[in-house]
Formats: sequence, C-alpha cells, structure tokens
Amino acid sequence: MTVLPGDTGRGVCLIIPLDDCILNTSNTIEGKILTSLERLSQIIRVLLWEKNKSVNLSPIQIQFLLYIYLHPDRHCTVSQLAERFQLTKATISDAINALVTKKLIEKKASLADRRVIQLHLPPGGYALASQLVNWSAPIAQALSGFSTSEQTQLYKLLLKLIDGLERKGVMSRSGICLNCQYFQSNPGGDPQYPHYCNFLQRALSNSELKIDCPDHEPFPA
Repeated sequence: MTVLPGDTGRGVCLIIPLDDCILNTSNTIEGKILTSLERLSQIIRVLLWEKNKSVNLSPIQIQFLLYIYLHPDRHCTVSQLAERFQLTKATISDAINALVTKKLIEKKASLADRRVIQLHLPPGGYALASQLVNWSAPIAQALSGFSTSEQTQLYKLLLKLIDGLERKGVMSRSGICLNCQYFQSNPGGDPQYPHYCNFLQRALSNSELKIDCPDHEPFPA
C-alpha cells in the first residue's frame, strides 16, 4: 500500500493499495497495461504535487489554472470544468473560489448572457500559469526518446482507449476526433492522411487527430 498526494480540493492525501487495485489481472496483457497506466497516473500526481509545494496550490487548482490558461477561447465556466474533470460543481466552486481569493482567477459575466459567469486569468494568474505549464517536462523528455512513428502509434492507441471508455460512459466526453460527427476514418485509403474532417474540409494524419477539439460535435445520445 502506498500513500500518494491525492486531492479533493482541500489537499487530502489518498491511500491507494496499488498492487491490489489491479484485481489479480497482472499476469494478463490487459492487467499489465492497466498496471502501467496506473503507474503513469502516480507520476502525474507526484509531478503536480511537486508544483503544489512550490506555489501553495492544490493539484486540482493547478489543473484548473492551466486548463483556463491553455483554452483562452473557451470562456470557461464552473459547469464546463465539472464536465471536463468529472467533479461536482460544489468541488469545482470551492477550488475556484480559493483561486479567486488568491487573485489568480477572476469571475466575469458573459457579454452574451449576463447570467453566465465565465472564468478568466488576471495578470497574476496568467504569469503563474505560464510558469506551471512545464510541470510535465520529465514525461515529455521521456517521450522525446521515442521515434516519431512510435509517438504517433502510442497517441493513436491512447485515443482509441479514451474513445472506448467514453462510449461505455466511464469517461465524460473529451472532444476527441474518433467520436465526432465530422470525423471519417480512412475515406480515401491514403496511409499518410488516413482520416478526414468534414468541419475543416481536409484530410488529417494520425498525429493531427485532436483531444479537446473546440469544434467537436458528438453523436446524438
């Protein structure tokens, strides 16, 4: 059993029985993949926790700050963050209010609908987010040792896994190409550009497939 720096928005540690959570499947290929993904999730938490110690923010607060920083065109709201991170609005609101108190996030009424409150970064929040954005540098450095073809294949397989989990209702929609109405796979048989986006009206390579696409149009439920 290992103690990891977990996060409930209040900096509470989680105790996770790492070896037991694989449910005795570690001898199967599925179990080995699951174990590998679980170990990677540990690394992500630890890296975020290291940033937490340097800036006195919880890992989830850092993630919210970075999400708003990386999606300035989204006009983020609490509801959007709740869907994206699969957390309750109450949990989101607690974390956001703490960031507002620290003057790292501002709440502003939407120009289109004054009832909608959007989240923006003031200069202090923007400056901090620009420093935090490299939190994943150790992972990026490890991936740089892969060839372009290995990186592309890994990305394609991860997208396929995310798509499968979304279709089963395990994950909330993350705006990936594979389950978008505009997406076509291999319409022309071109191995370099095997996909087509009807929104962009152009062929796409595997590396051009998107996660969190702003133009994603899900299929009707």
